Amino acid sequence: MAALLHLPRSDAILTIALETSNIQAQFDARQQALKARFDADSEALQQEIDHENQALRLQLEELGYRETRITGDIPADVRDDSSRTVGAVTIINVEPVAPTSDRSDTDTDADADASFSNVLRDALGRLSDFPEYARFCLCYPGLELTLCEACLERLPRSETLPAPCGDRYCTGCTTTLFEHATRDEAMYPPRCCGQTIPLDSVRSIITSELAVTFAKKAMEFDTTNRTYCSNSACNQFIPNDRINDDVAVCDACNHRTCSICKGNAHHDDCPEDETTQLALQLGDTQQWQRCNDCRSLVERSAGCNHITVYQPTQAAVQASPNATPANPTQPTQPAVSAVPAISAQSTVPSTSARPAAPAVSTQLAVPTQPAVPDGPSTPPRRITLAQRARMFQRGFSDD
Repeated sequence: MAALLHLPRSDAILTIALETSNIQAQFDARQQALKARFDADSEALQQEIDHENQALRLQLEELGYRETRITGDIPADVRDDSSRTVGAVTIINVEPVAPTSDRSDTDTDADADASFSNVLRDALGRLSDFPEYARFCLCYPGLELTLCEACLERLPRSETLPAPCGDRYCTGCTTTLFEHATRDEAMYPPRCCGQTIPLDSVRSIITSELAVTFAKKAMEFDTTNRTYCSNSACNQFIPNDRINDDVAVCDACNHRTCSICKGNAHHDDCPEDETTQLALQLGDTQQWQRCNDCRSLVERSAGCNHITVYQPTQAAVQASPNATPANPTQPTQPAVSAVPAISAQSTVPSTSARPAAPAVSTQLAVPTQPAVPDGPSTPPRRITLAQRARMFQRGFSDD
């Protein structure tokens, strides 16, 4: 600028005009370069924004379509607050367009639920970055993200179930836990933190087939002395209510199994029944005889060798159909004394109940004893295996 003071006025004006023109040209060139760069960046930025807007719009459409299915009935005042919250989050105005879903009408509801679950999970993950997420969770408690203790995934709270200890499990992990409990007894019962997860708490998410299978396995695993069908082609578990008189009847193949030795059912005493074998040994020692029909032990303390077995109402006693009838001319002997019935909790198997029949005299091979001279004869007594077993275990015998 100092050099211009020494130039003539016309030259100074021309020099200033040239410098001004050069500066203006440089400014215009730089402005054009900056504008071109800004236009390129703006186009890329706008494309990215449009892509994010479209993805968010589709997710919000799915939320609106499935909202009532996930959250259930929501009070009107809460619903209004939640709509304002979503409006605060959805700050980008996007024109509605037709849905581009190519899903056909033949798709199953399970596939649709799985697809929606993935979309919902992704949308909630994006929404958790906004400050309004806490308010959104208060308005929609079922959509709060919760950690599954098994797969360690964050899922909507409505897609998880609580265990008795307070931990939560997703639907898939809960189903897998109960499936393993039906196949592996070491996994039974299903539990978390040492507390059993009851079946009633998961019936809403597991299938009815799995619930029935688990209930049957629970009955089997809870039985201490289990009986399985002795048919090698079946081997099904037989519950205790299908066992009568130590004979278990399989519901699958109707095969009969002995509940004592676990083999095929016996028509006679089970050789592995220790109590019965002890009673038979005691009977051999005391020379007791067994009824041909009911197989009960009978002791003759006095009288002749002829014994008439009657059917008392309180004892399961039945004379043999092929027994030798008594002589009509012979005086009738006193009836065998009735013995009270054994309770169902007795460790000794009771004889199977049969229809009542008229009294039939039965001739037993009783060793000969001297006849009693005068006086009333003592009636013979019928003693069951259970009574003799208890007598043997207490260490005394009946004379």
